[in-house]
Amino acid sequence: MKDTISRFISVDNPVYDKYAEKFQAKTLIGRIFYISAYLLPGIIACSLVNIEPVHRYLSGVLGLDGYKFQYFMFVIFTLFWH
Repeated sequence: MKDTISRFISVDNPVYDKYAEKFQAKTLIGRIFYISAYLLPGIIACSLVNIEPVHRYLSGVLGLDGYKFQYFMFVIFTLFWH
């Protein structure tokens, strides 16, 4: 695998290689966890904004119109999830 990558990436960075070797997810469960943690905010934000009954209920509970609700949801996800 390293030979294949070295065909496309010409920079040799031993610090990155050491970091990648130490902290890469090595098991299937670890890889699934990292991929789901990466995708989860987008899935939740998309369901809050794009599924009409959820959007209507939450915007009604919060007392916001549609545009402001979408804006505040994405601000909250940007500031607090990341």
